[in-house]
Amino acid sequence: MDTQQVSASSRASSRVPGRVTAFGVVHVNAIHTSRFTIVGNHLAQHGQLSLTAIGLAVHIQSLPDGAKVGIKVLADRFPESEARITAALRELEDHSPLVVGPHNMPVITDVAEARKDLALATLAAITHAGDPDIGAILKTLSAALRDAPEAIADPIVELTAQGLGNRPAADQWRNLVAVDLSFYTSPLSEEIRDEGRAEGRAEGRAKGLADAILLVLQQRGLAVPDEARERITTCDDTQLMSTWLSRAVTAASTEAIFTAE
Repeated sequence: MDTQQVSASSRASSRVPGRVTAFGVVHVNAIHTSRFTIVGNHLAQHGQLSLTAIGLAVHIQSLPDGAKVGIKVLADRFPESEARITAALRELEDHSPLVVGPHNMPVITDVAEARKDLALATLAAITHAGDPDIGAILKTLSAALRDAPEAIADPIVELTAQGLGNRPAADQWRNLVAVDLSFYTSPLSEEIRDEGRAEGRAEGRAKGLADAILLVLQQRGLAVPDEARERITTCDDTQLMSTWLSRAVTAASTEAIFTAE
């Protein structure tokens, strides 16, 4: 009688517990406490971007502030050709509401150029907060705002302050507002000039944040339904609004800024 033969496993076994998918790939969900990057499913599962573009976007988001991102730098780092990387970057630029970073934001240090599109100049300044030339970038923005109507300048002053967060550039912006834009009554300007009017400052800050959120959403071409607009303009929780403002820079939709509250 023939000896029964045991067939080899169709795929290699893994020492890591998880769900086995096609081709022996193991899907493992693990909680990381360091060295990780949070990526939204609106990017990771995007239906129009190529795998190369998605992977490139994830890589860019994982880089520290001030890291150089260019076609030649990326081509030296990865096996893809310059042509393929260029095509992937163009995909990301075509879907700009998904990814905003140093790779697709200009460094604006010309006042006339900044005046042409103050919203773009603001987002560019925030994006390049870690750039060695951030002082000149912020100085250009403040100079461009001198001739802008207060209704436009106030939300931009606030948006820039919020976008810079706790980085060293935030102190540079605060000093510029105190000197170059002292004639404006934005919440940040009022805070610098008079720390005593707490209640009025909170109301002004809420309005400034609301204006800044709407400005970012408009600049990125995202639709703002009436319900969302009312929710933004009537909110008086400045901490929550600061969170919305941070999300507005990269959210895939207006509704997405309200998630995970």
